[in-house]
Amino acid sequence: MSKTVKVLLILAAGFVVFLVVAVGAGAMWWKANKVRLMEGGSKAMAEGKAFGTSRQDASCVDEAFRRLDSGSGFTDEIHNRLFLSACLKEAQPTPGFCEGVPAMGEIMSSVKWSLTTCTRRGKANDQPCSRLVQEIQKHCHAEATSSRR
Repeated sequence: MSKTVKVLLILAAGFVVFLVVAVGAGAMWWKANKVRLMEGGSKAMAEGKAFGTSRQDASCVDEAFRRLDSGSGFTDEIHNRLFLSACLKEAQPTPGFCEGVPAMGEIMSSVKWSLTTCTRRGKANDQPCSRLVQEIQKHCHAEATSSRR
């Protein structure tokens, strides 16, 4: 067996060991944190639903942006997206709310719209903001199939 083949086999074995360790560590982390994460998500959705029942959809977005400023971690971002999604489902429609919001499949238009929306909100080049406004796109284009829009 050549030296090159031995080196490649050692690298491949090392990569497999790395994957096994990474998957095991991820599974242990999930097991230790699953309940807390699920409860946080359920709480965020309940808060969004309660907030949205007495407001218009534009107020949901304003509140989600306020929360975006107060959260800093990955789970805070996920909880905020869940809040906004639940809130938008319950809220009353604001006239013109979905005007100019591109469909998720319109990649270039979505990127431009996301950057413009976040910049207008003081969040230029902010990835959590860009991911948050995807909830607006989902809402608006889910609404396109119903009569509520």
